[in-house]
Amino acid sequence: MNELYLGSPSRFNDPFDAKVNVDFSRATAQDWRRLFMGGLKKAQPNLSYQKREKEVTRIMKTGRYKDAASRNAFISHLQAEVDRLGIACFSEIPTNILMWSHYAASHTGVCIQFDHLNPNSLIATAQRVDYSDDYEPLRALLDDEVRQVEKVFLTKAGCWRYERELRIIDIEQGVGVRKLPPSAVRGIILGCRMEAPMRESVLSIIAKRPRQVEIFQARKNSTKFALDLEKVAEAV
Repeated sequence: MNELYLGSPSRFNDPFDAKVNVDFSRATAQDWRRLFMGGLKKAQPNLSYQKREKEVTRIMKTGRYKDAASRNAFISHLQAEVDRLGIACFSEIPTNILMWSHYAASHTGVCIQFDHLNPNSLIATAQRVDYSDDYEPLRALLDDEVRQVEKVFLTKAGCWRYERELRIIDIEQGVGVRKLPPSAVRGIILGCRMEAPMRESVLSIIAKRPRQVEIFQARKNSTKFALDLEKVAEAV
């Protein structure tokens, strides 16, 4: 419970989510030249400016960057870079019926509540996802890095609004497990259909934690399609 796994965007169930969609129509020859100059400097930092200029001029003269095949290769390269990143997804609302149905084994699992107020915590770096009905592409070579992140990682189709999602995006370390301090977890919600053996097992694990956490039991509301959270007396 003191570890958080950041997965690859390639595993997302939404075919539009974190997919590179590029509009090349507004990119000028000068934009492409800047891209090639920057790429060559990164790939061969010891190459002199004059030699980079000469090589980029040669590339530009071939005109291959205008071909569909070259542009598709560019998109594939960007997508491979995106898929290397590590992402963890969260929701602002612990009582959404659909979220429990989709992500907590049809209400038989648990919901972990994290403390996002500690500015030094990894959890505090989570960014809010925006929702849109328009699938806006990246403007090739024009959108800055912040705008690219917003479009690729932090924009989803409007039909997902109910999730009210936040995301941790790790560009440096990518996919993998991150250690969390015990204080990062502040509460546990037990699913309304959790069976007794699983419930006892979860409570046993919580009892061994060095920091006290609140425990809630989710229950079906008797008059509305809603979940109520009831504090468990044996909270530890």
